Amino acid sequence: MLFRSDRVKHYESFAWEDVWDAEAEYDSVEIVLVIDDSGSMDWNDPYFERLNVARTLIDKLPDNSKIGLVRFDGGYPKTEALTKTLTTDKEYVKNFLTRTYFYSPGGTDMYNGIQKAFPLYEATEESTLKMMVVFDHYQPLL
Repeated sequence: MLFRSDRVKHYESFAWEDVWDAEAEYDSVEIVLVIDDSGSMDWNDPYFERLNVARTLIDKLPDNSKIGLVRFDGGYPKTEALTKTLTTDKEYVKNFLTRTYFYSPGGTDMYNGIQKAFPLYEATEESTLKMMVVFDHYQPLL
């Protein structure tokens, strides 16, 4: 089966809604952003738009959200949790979203990045919404 996607229509199909599910009984949010920093990002995202998207997402999170950040490329030891713990300090996390920390050096090991994200979660209560957002390059099938 061959699948081809129109990138513009793909992006237009997602609308950001700045509301949380009123039916859910969450009183807090823990989110870890896992961002691709592999060499392929040199041509897939040469202007580092993924960092701008991550900043925008952080700004839209509720103020008491706990946020973590992981960058991944070719694996250990390059893949790392940039925030060693979760934090509610949005500016602290956004300070890592620069070309000082993201420079697209090598191969890709997304699953190692995801593995590095899991230990950052702290809450065990069901009232805490845990999210992981993975920023990876888009590779259409032709």
